[in-house]
Amino acid sequence: MIKRIIPLILGLVLIITGIVFMTVLLKMADNKKARCSADTVGKVIDCFEQHDDDGTSYDITISFEIDGKSYTHITNQNERKDIGYEYSVHYNPDDPDEYIIDGVSATAKTLLISGLAILIAGLALFVYQLFRLMRGR
Repeated sequence: MIKRIIPLILGLVLIITGIVFMTVLLKMADNKKARCSADTVGKVIDCFEQHDDDGTSYDITISFEIDGKSYTHITNQNERKDIGYEYSVHYNPDDPDEYIIDGVSATAKTLLISGLAILIAGLALFVYQLFRLMRGR
């Protein structure tokens, strides 16, 4: 019987996770976006190519300056970026350590789509297992 309940619990966990992504994390991303009202430009200073079973990816190092202080951000991307490629960087003028890099940082849209996908997977698993239990399988 416990083996039949585990998928139900997993489905509920996925449903809750999807809702958290779509509400709490989405709200946090929107708040961060509102706080990051100042702009600067970040430039790629290094691009390291990596190969694994999933294919090729690139560790991209982006550097930018705020009020005379240099910041560096390393991200893993599927696309190669040339040295000198520019990114828009939005930062919090009250706390420059808080920033968003266009095309790199998770956006509200990304969180919404991810949350929706997790929610749908959880609902599908939960409903499927519920019908199996009701049919006695």
